Amino acid sequence: MSLPESSLRLLRMFFSNQSQCDAITGESVLRTFSLAERGKWMSLLYASLSVPVYLATFYFGVSRVRHEKR
Repeated sequence: MSLPESSLRLLRMFFSNQSQCDAITGESVLRTFSLAERGKWMSLLYASLSVPVYLATFYFGVSRVRHEKR
C-alpha cells in the first residue's frame, strides 16, 4: 500500500523533528484530492446545473408544507 506524497512528507517531518513544514500549494491540494485532471469548465457546468435542481427541490418542499391558519 502506498501513501500519497503529502502524507509521506508529513511523516518525514514528524520523524525528523523539524520545526517548520513545507508550504502547502494549490497544486499539492489538487493532487491530494485527485482534482488536477478535472477541467474547471466541467466543474463549473456541474455546479451551475445543480443550482436549479436545489431551487426546484426547495420550492416543491415549501409548497407542500401546510401552514396553520389563524
